[in-house]
Amino acid sequence: MGRRESRLNRTTPTRSHHHPIPSQSRRIALGTISLCLLAACAMRAPATSTTPAWLVIGQSNVEALHHSRRAEDAARRVRVQQYSATVNAFANTQGWTLLSRVPQFSAVGGAFGMALAERTGHDVYIAAAGWGGTTIDCWLPGHPCFDQHVSRFLAMPLAGVLWWQGEGDAIAQTPPETYGQRLRTLIETIRARNQQQTPFIIIALQKYCANWPQDQPQPTCLEYDQWEQIRQQQRAMVALSNVKIVEAYPLTEGHLHPIYSYDAIGRAAAQAAASLLR
Repeated sequence: MGRRESRLNRTTPTRSHHHPIPSQSRRIALGTISLCLLAACAMRAPATSTTPAWLVIGQSNVEALHHSRRAEDAARRVRVQQYSATVNAFANTQGWTLLSRVPQFSAVGGAFGMALAERTGHDVYIAAAGWGGTTIDCWLPGHPCFDQHVSRFLAMPLAGVLWWQGEGDAIAQTPPETYGQRLRTLIETIRARNQQQTPFIIIALQKYCANWPQDQPQPTCLEYDQWEQIRQQQRAMVALSNVKIVEAYPLTEGHLHPIYSYDAIGRAAAQAAASLLR
């Protein structure tokens, strides 16, 4: 796959004794970010539904795919759409499809949908749209992630938004206060175009050990200050109404792509979402 996040083969594998996904260098991450800001993707308009849908958006941890969940009963209660601008475009769907019938879908998005269906007893609609290697700028109006991913879904009623992003900003050393301001702008923009109280679930950044070569665990973990600073800005969003934080740090080991934690993070997000729906 090389070392670029956008080239990641984002498929959740069977667990092995080592983590297969290499880490990024800051230089390559910035190159990927620049590519995102210059690129645009042409994709079909989403199929509409009168049932409010959860929009799952963010970086490569949203894009990461899980193979078929057809053996899982809860997958029959979840209908999905998926759009990716990068290597996983082959997994895009053209309309609402049962999660149990799609060969691959966002791992965290699928886990979230199934857990939410189990908690609420209702069918759940999930629209997943990830773009690896992006900073938060790409998700604001006038930039590709918003214009090609987010805005396409704002014509349909939203049940809420699940947001997992910030790695690109931590790597690029975006000033934390700038990140917080832009995340607030994103939340307010989505709400202004949909519902003023649209629930927003934010996955605070996972644990990341920058000193693990090729993402291989080491006796010590060095995490740069920017990661915790971004987390603090994400946590500050609870000052807004209908915002919940999912703490991914205690659920993860230190990998940039915590593929073996996607189900646990999805379930935690569903718990947070259910608490807002009561």
